[in-house]
Amino acid sequence: MNSNNYIIRFKRSDGKFRCYHSDTEKLTTVDLLPPNIRKFVMLSHNDNEATDEDLLEYATNFKRWCKELKQSRLKIDYSNYYCDYTAVTCTFNRYCKKNYKHHKPISATEYRWYERCANFGLQYLKEKDSTTKTFSYDFKNQYGLILHSDTCIPTSEGMEQTLKVLPKCKNLEPGFYRVAITSNNDGFRKLFAFSQHNVYLKESLEFAMKHAEDYDVNIELIRDGKPNAYIYDEDVMVPLKSITNEWFNNLTNLRRKLRDNRLLKHLISSCWGHMNANNNIYKSWDDIEKEELNVGNSNEYDYQILHYYDYGDRECYELLNTKSPYKYNIRLKP
Repeated sequence: MNSNNYIIRFKRSDGKFRCYHSDTEKLTTVDLLPPNIRKFVMLSHNDNEATDEDLLEYATNFKRWCKELKQSRLKIDYSNYYCDYTAVTCTFNRYCKKNYKHHKPISATEYRWYERCANFGLQYLKEKDSTTKTFSYDFKNQYGLILHSDTCIPTSEGMEQTLKVLPKCKNLEPGFYRVAITSNNDGFRKLFAFSQHNVYLKESLEFAMKHAEDYDVNIELIRDGKPNAYIYDEDVMVPLKSITNEWFNNLTNLRRKLRDNRLLKHLISSCWGHMNANNNIYKSWDDIEKEELNVGNSNEYDYQILHYYDYGDRECYELLNTKSPYKYNIRLKP
């Protein structure tokens, strides 16, 4: 891989990629991105479809932003990473890996509980509001502040339990609870993210319990013979700040000096999502047979088939490593 060359691209509405090539400064349109070259995304700046002019302007700014980061005290060589994703995760691990490398592996059972929570930003919209002009709030450095908070995360596995009675709010232990939470109060629906699988983190359940009377919230422990809780011991919980303090302080201090550097902003704001990425691999069926991989359509196999892609001249399976379901062994979700 040539360390001096990279492409910057955006995806058009027809599914093709419009690419800027750093070595020639030319633009091309391709169906599939070329292998063995660094690839960066033209980070979104508005809701309109991007143009060639936007891409060329971004390429110019990209060079300036990269130079600023490389010449800074932190010496972040952004364009030398394989893509935006590796720039974000490698920068985080540069400061934080030493603080979570001792965490125990995340199991397939644990993964299922994480994925059944409401892992998305809260949105509320009534059908009659769909044509109404609306406004929203963008909290400054929200994800960076969450990562640098006193919120505690586990360092090892918990245990599935089958509860007969839902504990009182003050007695809830760290972990997940399978409960049916319902409310017809519009105010509560604007504040609370409902899980379609009825799985809630302790903090979400606490919130619903504390506001149950004010917002007419009904909470019922699900008792169907299956585990209805996944509980962690208190002594395996550590505050996020103890892991991320050096990363947060270094990047936010630099952000004060490089306020318009979009790459630096991306290193902070995208970190939570990137560090939570699933540990997926992509293989052809020939590769699967040659490597004798244990694959199937459920997480009972070593590799679970998530998607099948047919590109005409080649096929590809997207597989989840169920023995190590996340790329990084840090429990940031939900």
